Amino acid sequence: MTAIRDTAIWLAAHGKKMDVAAADKKTTPVPEVKTNYDPGKNGNLAYLYGDDALATLKVAPGFKIDLFASEKEFPDLANPCQITFDNKGRLWVATMPSYPHYKPGDSKPNDKLIILEDTDQDGKADKQTVFADGLHLPVGFEITADGVYLSQGTNFMLLKDTDGDDRADVREILLSGFDDHDTHHNIHAFTVDPSGAIIMGEGVFLHSNIETSYGPVRGTNGGFYRYSPQRRYLERMAQLMYPTPGE
Repeated sequence: MTAIRDTAIWLAAHGKKMDVAAADKKTTPVPEVKTNYDPGKNGNLAYLYGDDALATLKVAPGFKIDLFASEKEFPDLANPCQITFDNKGRLWVATMPSYPHYKPGDSKPNDKLIILEDTDQDGKADKQTVFADGLHLPVGFEITADGVYLSQGTNFMLLKDTDGDDRADVREILLSGFDDHDTHHNIHAFTVDPSGAIIMGEGVFLHSNIETSYGPVRGTNGGFYRYSPQRRYLERMAQLMYPTPGE
């Protein structure tokens, strides 16, 4: 399917058309993936939900864990990869249902950045707003006065809500060239330093070559970047083997 689309692009460049759907029908079906789960060896792997899951958690004295939101009430809450609260107490979640990748022939990725809000102050979310959809691999994001800085595949982007409706209506690619071939290692874990610069991690196995106004910035096998919005300046602040964001 990838070769078919590559051929279609070249034909289109010469003013010709190709019936992609007809060509796809001649490709080999993707084989069914069988599970290697063996109840006899692995035991019971039943998925616990809600109070049943909370009952298995042990927390330090004086602490308590509540369920604020789940995919049962909010189906868009699929494969969450980063969360943060804004200054209004709302929970922002980057979701990646397309993880670990999407295949040729699938619909385009529709990862999202959503806002979950507790409007009646009962400790549970009851309202969802989609700040941005149609995303791909939003592994990291950070809310700032400038807008929301976002990891977007090979791109580093800024999303802005200019009319105050909690939906991004401006999307700007600030930098491009971040490696995302091993998707869960992509730039992630965004945070802001005291100067307002964005600090972001990058996982092992990746080889990034980012074009900037100050020249190319390169990174190999993990580390950290620092992006200064005032100067639009990107620097490699640490070069070290850093694994998966979740680790």
